[in-house]
Amino acid sequence: MRLTFERLSGGCNLHRCKLCGKVVTHIRNHYHVHFPGRFECPLCRATYTRSDNLRTHCKFKHPMYNPDTRKFDNLMSAAAATAAVAAQSPTATQIAAASQAAMAAAAAAAAFNAAQQQQQQTQQQREREREHHQQQQQSQAQQQLQQQAHNLTQQLQQHAHNLSQQQQQALLGVQQQQQQQQPYQVLPHQQHNATSE
Repeated sequence: MRLTFERLSGGCNLHRCKLCGKVVTHIRNHYHVHFPGRFECPLCRATYTRSDNLRTHCKFKHPMYNPDTRKFDNLMSAAAATAAVAAQSPTATQIAAASQAAMAAAAAAAAFNAAQQQQQQTQQQREREREHHQQQQQSQAQQQLQQQAHNLTQQLQQHAHNLSQQQQQALLGVQQQQQQQQPYQVLPHQQHNATSE
């Protein structure tokens, strides 16, 4: 990453980007402008090029979720803080607040687990649908090939039949021409009868 930036003189923390010429103070952040990462929110699937933008997103959109630990730390720490206060001088209100915080943490964890399970089920369903679609395509292709082979076989049989009929007709035609060109022939046994009379 340092090869992409040139430190400017003057003792301040300024660097010039060798790719675009921009002067920046945060090398890592500007580096992601040219070489974006892929940081995805596991709760809503929003995608960011920088990890700090993902953290900001989670802070405002999912305040109970900590993207660094991938846990609902805010709820857990709130529940722990409430429990600690309640342990010092527990009142009915504090006990109720601690109980609500613990229930909220449990509900958030259950919701997160349910979301992950739903995502896995959706992915498995998509995979099954893709495999089924591929099988259907293969089956259709196989049926088309079989139909083409059947059609070609029928065409060849018809062509062979036509050739056979043409050959028979040609042979009959040749035989008829030969009979018309030959004069009436007297067979030898008919010649003997003709001389004895």
